[in-house]
Parts: sequence; structure tokens; C-alpha cells
Amino acid sequence: MSNSLCTKAIIMATKISRETLEQRVRDLEKSVAAYEKIFNAANDAVFIHNPHNGRIIDVNRKTLEMYGYTKDEIVQLDVASLSEGSPPYDQVQVKKNVQRAASDGDHLFEWKAKKKNGDIFWVEVNLKKTVLDDEELVIAIVRDISTRKQQEDELKTQMSRFEYVVQATNLGIWEWNVQTGEIVLNERWANIIGYTLEEITPISIESWLKHTHPEDLTQIQAALDDHFRGESDYYEIEYRMKHKDGSWVWVLEKGKVTSWTEDGEPLWMYGTHQDVTQRKLAENRLRRSEELSNSIQRLGKIGAWEWDSTTNKVFWTEEVYRIHDMEPDLEEQHMDLTIKKSLACYRPEDRPVISNAFRKCFEEGVTYNLEFPFTTTKGRQIWIQTSAIRTGGKDGKHVMGYIMDITDRKQNEEAVRRGESKYKTIIHTSIDGFWLIDLQGRILEVNDAYCRMSGYSEEELLSMSIPELEGKTGSGEVASEINNFLREGYGRFETKHRRKDGSLYDVEVRVQSLSKENGRLVVFIRDITMLKKAEQENKDLESQLIQAQKMEAIGRLAGGVAHDYNNMLGVIQGYTELSLEQTDSTSKLHAALQEIMKAAKRSADITRQLLGFARRQPIAPSVVDLNKLISDMLKMIKRLIGEDIHLVWLPGKDLWKIKIDPTQVDQIIVNLCINARDAIQGVGKLTIETHVVTLDEDYCKSHLGFSPGDFVVLSVSDNGSGMEKEVLQNVFEPFFTTKDMNKGTGLGLSTVYGIVRQNGGFINVYSEPGIGTTFKIYFARSIDDELQVERKSVLEADVYGYETILLVEDETTILEITKTMLERLGYNVLVATTPTQAIDLAREQSDRIHLLITDVVMPEMNGRELANSILSIYPDLKFLFMSGYTSNVVAHHGLLDEGIHFLQKPFSMKELSRVVREALGDSPSVTD
Repeated sequence: MSNSLCTKAIIMATKISRETLEQRVRDLEKSVAAYEKIFNAANDAVFIHNPHNGRIIDVNRKTLEMYGYTKDEIVQLDVASLSEGSPPYDQVQVKKNVQRAASDGDHLFEWKAKKKNGDIFWVEVNLKKTVLDDEELVIAIVRDISTRKQQEDELKTQMSRFEYVVQATNLGIWEWNVQTGEIVLNERWANIIGYTLEEITPISIESWLKHTHPEDLTQIQAALDDHFRGESDYYEIEYRMKHKDGSWVWVLEKGKVTSWTEDGEPLWMYGTHQDVTQRKLAENRLRRSEELSNSIQRLGKIGAWEWDSTTNKVFWTEEVYRIHDMEPDLEEQHMDLTIKKSLACYRPEDRPVISNAFRKCFEEGVTYNLEFPFTTTKGRQIWIQTSAIRTGGKDGKHVMGYIMDITDRKQNEEAVRRGESKYKTIIHTSIDGFWLIDLQGRILEVNDAYCRMSGYSEEELLSMSIPELEGKTGSGEVASEINNFLREGYGRFETKHRRKDGSLYDVEVRVQSLSKENGRLVVFIRDITMLKKAEQENKDLESQLIQAQKMEAIGRLAGGVAHDYNNMLGVIQGYTELSLEQTDSTSKLHAALQEIMKAAKRSADITRQLLGFARRQPIAPSVVDLNKLISDMLKMIKRLIGEDIHLVWLPGKDLWKIKIDPTQVDQIIVNLCINARDAIQGVGKLTIETHVVTLDEDYCKSHLGFSPGDFVVLSVSDNGSGMEKEVLQNVFEPFFTTKDMNKGTGLGLSTVYGIVRQNGGFINVYSEPGIGTTFKIYFARSIDDELQVERKSVLEADVYGYETILLVEDETTILEITKTMLERLGYNVLVATTPTQAIDLAREQSDRIHLLITDVVMPEMNGRELANSILSIYPDLKFLFMSGYTSNVVAHHGLLDEGIHFLQKPFSMKELSRVVREALGDSPSVTD
């Protein structure tokens, strides 16, 4: 190619290249303009900077607005200088972030930036590495996130506060997927029942329920169902959960369904748990305290009330309503209405008094305490005590008070007043003297008996003291004895008192201390001058008795000796007479034998005198009145048994006469009373009774040794230690005794037995350990007495019946004979040997039981307790109690009430027939 052509070609090519370049430049300018437009229109700040030297190459308009710089100012800065400047937001860390972006290609982080004016704000920085014209650059897209960070901070604050609230309230938090059973808990939920969260998770609804008290599951399910059905806005319940240590913890559970399935089923439920154990315990204590308070008010019949003057309302406790006989209303009532209701219960004359007292209490603070008769709304007449006090000082707005039913106290006071009047009457009519003295021995009160006893008037005695009346004791000894009485509370002694005329007389003094506080002593004085004289006479008689017994012993000895001596004298006299016949009357031997005969005859005379001394009078029975014999012995018996044993004498009316030597009655009574005295430990009771009885053939068939006929019965009963069955079997054997060595011969009861049998009588003994003993002696009615009074027939008409009788007796022999008697009388008889068997028999019996016949003293329970048990089965059941003790002894032990039908063992068929019909109360059927 020619140069010109080449030149042309070059020129053409150059022209084309220039045009292309210009076009490209134009395109590039358009592109740059577009870039500038997009770059400056961006909502985020954009930095282009060199990662190696940190210099800013370019920024967009948002960057200038965000940081407050001009473009010329900001391109002069290092990118690190736009940070807060304190770790972790300092320049060093900025450079590290940029270098990381240059190395990894990009890096996203949040940062605290600083504006030109120094304001600090949060930004999110997204660093991306790029290469422009072979130069490594980093583009930073910066977004202002201050608002978001502020919201996050507020949310964190709220969450923190929520956490504080949860912690402060000790709330356990739970989240439950109702459909899957998945449960999410917080630590506190686990802690409430003693676990850590790690120990108890994962947890399902099944394991949750295992920690729940079985008795609470039903109400939990019911509460959930109500919430799921929309019947309650919130699910709320209190129930018990088992603690790790085995105890039960009360929790308050609240929850709410927050989302539902498309089918309307509950999906997610959130809730809380709170330990309310202490609150429940406090509530329980409060409830029990209120119950106790109400019980105390009810038992004490005390009601409380309160009036608030600011609201003019009154609150009454339940007991106030009960006292008024009104229905309780535990809400506060209006004052005017309440006062009107209450005042209507007072007597008209008392209403102004109570109203005025209440006004003074409120206005002046005057506490009142008044007592009035009171008529309840139902007309009951009672006494009440009412009191009130203002609270809150002078400006108090409340009045509190109580009202108490004091009817019982008033009745007791009236009873005491009547009792005091009664006892004063008794004291002043007593045959014993009476003093009321103080600690100095001054007489404060005296009765008429002591005035007569001492010869002083009441006025004179009230100005005197003990030393002026005491005949033996000085004033110092009186003070010492008074101190002894105060310490011991009781005293008893004998002394001498001086009459007004100066003479001395014997007295027995009994002193009782009323109380140490009031320093008063009650003194009873009995004139025992005649008693002391009688005691002296008894001592003389006792000496005579001892002498007589001594002489009797000598007489017995002499009688025995004289008997043997007479035998020997007979031999001497016989052989002497034979010898005299064989000797010459003139011999000296004959004279000697005659002297021997004279001596033998004189000895025989002496022997006859000894036999006369030793001879005892034969027993001389006579027709006697047993009541009179015993009455004459009472004083002797009282001294015999001692003062600690109370003697009761119950003579029977219209008693038949008996034939017996009176001295034998004395022996019987003395032996039985001594036996009773030894059986009683300390204080006790001895009862002597008499009555008549007729024994028939049927009775005697079941009691060996007894014969039919009319008898006078002597009963001697004590409440001593009693005897076992083994002892009773041997009690009448000679020399058998349960007493200590040298305290009994064992002949007392055998002597009684011998006397009774010698006189054709019978003796029976009934005893229980711990209850006592009764001896019954049957004396045949005297024939002489029968001749004077037309003898009644032993057998009377039998009284028949048809009813069903339950018979209970632990002695088999008595059970069988009594059953036979009752069946012969026409009754249907059910038998039992123990109370338990009797109760079972009563429950099993389909037909009616009309009468219970039971022994009083039995094992397991006594007859009265058995009757009360069977009464619950047969409310109309009638009772007949039987015992070997007399009715008085049984009643004394509290086993029978007065008026209860009683049959004393042993009894005849006639007695049984009569008493059974009396107990049944129906008209009998009589057959001769």
C-alpha cells in the first residue's frame, strides 16, 4: 500500500477512533451522570474510601446530611474519625473492620457514629470490597438505626422490668401447646416445687399431672373446660403440687389461650404459677382463728359489736344475733335500724338508761358496764351484760362493745343466795356450835347452839376471841394452830371450852379454811361431855369384859382340870374304901385310911366348886325384834368401825319377829362389821338393812340349803375392796383368812355361819372386786309371831305373760333357773351371758323385744351401760335390773337411777313374776 493510501487509511482510522472515543465519552458522561443521580438519590449514606490509608474518596448527598459535613470537609477526613471514639467504637476498631471487609470481601456490623456537631447515633454499616481501575476500594453503605436501637432499648427495658416483676412476684411462667402437649417452663416454675429446670425438663402434660394432688385433678379439668368453651375469660385455679421433699405446695395457676386452630380448638396457652402455700396456711390459720373466736363467743355467750360514726353503721358478730334470737346478717347494718331492734328487747324503764349510757360513751368517752333483764325477739327471758368503750382517743369515731348472756350466772347467783340463806338456816338450827373466825381468832359469826352451849349471848361472843373461851390452850398455841389449819386446810381435835359460869366442858372442834386470801375459818363445835362419859364407861366395861374373858378362860381350864381330877379322886376313894373293909377298925392303918377318905371327900367338894365356876349358861333363845336389837347397837357399831366409815341404818317396816338368843345377834353384827371395816381402805360406807321375804319351792330348788317359808333378812353391805370368786368359795371355812399375819384368826365368818345354821337360818354373800360385799342372813319368822298374825299363804297366784324378754346374766346357774322360771310364766326368753352377746342378739332379733332383764355388775360393761346401748335399737324397751347387792348399795355406786325397776337376788318365782309385770306395765294374766 502507498504511503498516501496508508496515510489516508490512518487518517480514516483516526477519525473513526476519535468519533468512537467521543461517543464513548458521551456514553460515559451519561453513565456518570446516571450514577451520580442514583448515588445521591440513595436513602443510605454511601462512603467510597481506600482501605489502606482510610481516606474517603467520595460520599453521596445522604452522607453529608447524616453527618453534617460538606463534601469538601468530609473528603479531608479519615473514615475512622467519624466513630464515637471510645472502645469498642474507636478508630482502631474501625480500621480493623475496614481491613476485614477488604480481606473477606464484605462485613456487616452495627456502630456508634459521631456527627460534626458531636452527636452520637447508631448506624448499621455494610462494607463491600470493590476494584476500580485496578485500585482496591471499600464501599460503606451506612444506615441510621437510632430509632430502631431506641425501640430495642425500650423493649429491653420493658423486658427487664418484666423480668423484675416476674422475679419480684416469684411467678413461674409456662407455655403449653394444647394440641401436642409440649410445655415450656422458666426456672422459677421448677423452683416452686423444689427442682431445677434441668431436673424437671422436658415435661409433658402427663408428668405435670403426676405432680398434682389426685383430689384436685377434677376441678382443674373443669376449670380448663370452662375456659376452652369460652365461659371464662381466664383460666384460674388453686391446687396442690407435690414438692421434691414429698410435701404439698399450694399454687395459684392463671392462664389464657392466645391462639386457636382453624377448627376453633385451643392451640397455645400461656400462664403463670405462683406459690401461695404461706397464704393458704395464713388463710387456714385465720379461718381456724375465726372459728375458734366464734366458738369461744358461743361457749361464753359473748357477742361483739362495733359502730362507725362516720358511716352510721353497726357490725354485729353472730353471737349478738343469737342472743337476740335473730337471723345472722354479717353485713353492716344501719345504726338507727339496729338500735331500734335492740332497744325493743329491753324493758321500757331500762331503755333510757342504755341510750344515755351509749351517748355518754360516744360523746364523753365514758365506758359503761350494765346488766339488764332482756326479752329476745322469740320471747325468751334472759339476763344480759352489755359494755362499750370509745376508741381513737378524744376524737374517736368508733364505739366497740360486747353483749353477754349472763342468765346462767344470774341463776347461779340466785341459787347461791338461796343456798346461803338455806345454809345459814341450817347452821343456826344445828345442834352443833358454829363460829366464823378471822386469823386473829376473833369470832365474826356464831350460831344459837353455841350460845346455849357456852351460856353467852350472841352479842357477847361477837366481842370475844378463842383464848377467852379456850379452856386448855394459850393464845400463842391458838395462833400456831390457826396457821396449821390454813396450811392444811382442815383440822379436827378435842379440847375443853369454858362456859360463862366458869365451868369446863369437853368439845370436839372441826375447822375448815375457806381460803387463804380472805383469812376466814369455819369452826364447828360439838359438846362431847356425854360422849366422853360414855367412853369412860365403855373403858370400864371393857376392863370388866377383859376380866370376864380371863375368868372364862380360867373357868374352862378349871373345868377341864376338875373333870380329870374327879376321875382320879374316884380311884382314890374306891381303893380307900376297899382297904378300910379289909382292916381292923382298931388298927392304926384303919385310922390312917379314914384320914385319906376324909381328904378325898374334901377334895371332891373343892372339885365341885371348880365345876360350878366353870359351868356356862346354856343358850336361851327368845322372840325378839331385830330392828330394836340393831338400833340398840348402833352407837357401839359406830365406835367399832371408826369415824372414817359412814354407817347407814335402813330398818324395814312391819318386820316379823324372830326367835334367837340376843347375844348371838350381837356376835353376828360385830363379826360382819369388823369384816367390813377391814375391807374398807380409808373413807367408806357400811349399810345395815332389814326386810321381810317369802321363799317359795321354785326358789329353794335352785338354792341349795334354803327352805320355803317366811324370813326376816338382815343385809350388811360395804363398799370395800370386795372378794374374788376363789375367796368366796372358802369364806366360811374355819381359820380361812385373807388378812395379814396376826390380824385375823379366820373364825369370825365361820362363827357367824355356825350361829345362823344353829338357828335354822341361811346365809348368802355377794361380792365383786372393787365394788364391795353384801352378806344376807335369813332368819325364820317366829312361830309365836305367826300365831299372833294370820299367816299369809306362801304361794300366791302366778302372774303370766306373753312378751319377749332378753335375759343377760354371767352366772350360768342363775341364768338357767331364771330362764326356766320366766318360760313357766309364759314368756319368750332370749338369753346371753355377756353384754356383747346381748347387743348382737338384739340386732339380729326380727321381732320386738319388750323387756331387758340384766345383772348390774358384769364384765365388759355394767347393766346400765348395756341398757343404754340396746335402747338405741329398741327405743321403747323397758328395763329390769337385778343384783345380789341391795338396791341402796347399787344406787350408791351410781349404777342405777332412782325409780328404776330393781330385783334383788336371791328371789322367788313369785317375786320375779310380780316385778316383771310391774316393769312391763301391762295388765297381768293371773291363774291360780
